[in-house]
Amino acid sequence: MIDLSRQVFIAFDTETTGLSPQNSHVIEIAGVRFTGTGQEIARFSTLANPGVRIDPEVTKIHGIDDAMVASAPDPVHACQQFAHWIHEGDILIAYNAPFDVNFISSELVRGSEPGPTNRVIDFLRCARDLELPVDNYKLKTLVEY
Repeated sequence: MIDLSRQVFIAFDTETTGLSPQNSHVIEIAGVRFTGTGQEIARFSTLANPGVRIDPEVTKIHGIDDAMVASAPDPVHACQQFAHWIHEGDILIAYNAPFDVNFISSELVRGSEPGPTNRVIDFLRCARDLELPVDNYKLKTLVEY
C-alpha cells in the first residue's frame, strides 16, 4: 500500500496548436510537484515554439501567440525538459490526462525518446466516477465545486 503522505505528485497541463498529436504541437507545458500532504516542492513551466504559425482561433482559447513563443525551445526539447524534470515514482495528475500525455509522448517520440511511464491520474475520469452533483464536468465547474 502506498503511503500517500510520502507520495510525490505532479499536477500538469499542456497547451497545444490543435487537437491531434499527430498534426499539432505542444506550445506550453507546466507542472507543480507536491507531496501527498499538499506541500509544494517545485514548479516547471516553459513555452514551446512549434515552428509554424499559431492559428488566431487557437490563440483565443489559451492566449498564446507567435510572439510569445518566438524565443522558446521547440516542442520536442520542451517536452524532453519536462520528462527529465519528472522523477520515476512521481504520480502525474491532469484534467483529461490522455490528451496531455498523448501530446507529450508524441513530441518525445519525434525526438526519439520514450514517453513517461509514470502512473497517471485523470482528474476528469475521477470526477465522473465519483458522480459528483455538478451540472457538467468542465474543469471550471469542478474547481468551483
